[in-house]
Amino acid sequence: MRKDKEENANSDLKKETLSKQKKPNDGHEPPKKVLYVPVSDNIGEVEARRLFNLLSQFDSVKSTSGKSYNYEEKYPEDAPGQELGPDARVFKVYNEVAEEYDRDMIRGFRDTLDSLLIFASLFSAVITTLVVQTAQALPTDQSVITNHLLVDIATLLRANGNATVLAAIPPTSFGPDTSTFKTTDVWINGLFFASLSLSLATALLSVLAKQWLQAYTAVISGPAKEIALIRHLRFRGLEKWKMHEIIGTLPLILHASLALFFAGLVVFVRTL
Repeated sequence: MRKDKEENANSDLKKETLSKQKKPNDGHEPPKKVLYVPVSDNIGEVEARRLFNLLSQFDSVKSTSGKSYNYEEKYPEDAPGQELGPDARVFKVYNEVAEEYDRDMIRGFRDTLDSLLIFASLFSAVITTLVVQTAQALPTDQSVITNHLLVDIATLLRANGNATVLAAIPPTSFGPDTSTFKTTDVWINGLFFASLSLSLATALLSVLAKQWLQAYTAVISGPAKEIALIRHLRFRGLEKWKMHEIIGTLPLILHASLALFFAGLVVFVRTL
């Protein structure tokens, strides 16, 4: 009797399953749930468990470029008790999405730094050419002092021939250490040197930033979990040291250098 009841229950369950499978499709399949994996999540033990729980609720993963794929088909299911192991699927998914995110980020940074380096190099060469010419006015020009002294000597000779009282002749204001540059010369060279300093600082910081990015993209070998942790440590380092803000500030420094250069150029042209 009991056996008959179990057979009837199994038969009813089989019929119900078949009826669900044969249910006609009206053309409106329910949309699959898609998970966007944030690459900046903390991949510690607790966060990894939370990410794993999220992955278990979705059918596919969407990367930062909008490309979706079924991670369950791409990566084999973890063995029981190995959901957070060294080669767990959650870390493999994270590494793939993080790699794509890093590739786009590094490409943008490198394009910006390459443009800044090229412009800063050419701009520094132009400023140096002008500074070489304008800086010659800053040291004491002995020829100017000699000309003034010759004028004073000629004045004394004329006064002696005309029997003019020497006390009536004003003393000379020029000596061996007399400065011959003008105030405009100081302004021109000050603006040009400040512009050159900012341009060289931009080039130096750009080189340092490229070296930083090179260290960030260094190849990591090991289990998926170790790769995820090391990558996350590097990413946190970029955030801690304000890498995004530093690279974003470099164009502003170069713009300030351009402004100082044009200001000095205006003063230089007015003295011609």
